[in-house]
Amino acid sequence: MTNYLVGFPTRAERAKAIREHRRKLKNFSEHKTGLLNLFRRCASGSITSLECYERLDEYWGHRDGVDDRLQGKGFTILGKHSNFQAFSKSVLSIVGAVDHKRDDVVREQIDQLKRDKVPTRRALLSEMLCLLFPDRYPILNTPVRRYRSALGPPKDCQIY
Repeated sequence: MTNYLVGFPTRAERAKAIREHRRKLKNFSEHKTGLLNLFRRCASGSITSLECYERLDEYWGHRDGVDDRLQGKGFTILGKHSNFQAFSKSVLSIVGAVDHKRDDVVREQIDQLKRDKVPTRRALLSEMLCLLFPDRYPILNTPVRRYRSALGPPKDCQIY
């Protein structure tokens, strides 16, 4: 039998990654209110998109005192040129949605950000969903996709 899991983390490595993830979620909880207030100011137009980008690392990132960023640095490359007013409005719509409609609102906002050609819609929005709603939106990055693909569909999954 072929072992599709070769190259995946050991139990100790997974435990370390989980501890690190939990630490980052705890760090984020300390900055969440400030981040949402930043998005509110940007969405309302009281600060510019560039000002939002420049102040974002006060509440989210890899720097000392914050260190709550879960994924890589893809955002950094596209972020400065993003439309943070549109992005902020989308995040606030998702946060303000009632629980049973949140998935629909997420889909609507992803579509809206795509129409608005917001380059950070994938990296940054998925990061925000993971941080703001960790029980509902776990990280689904490339390593997780590869792992899930190697496992195949769940036994109780029907594929049409």
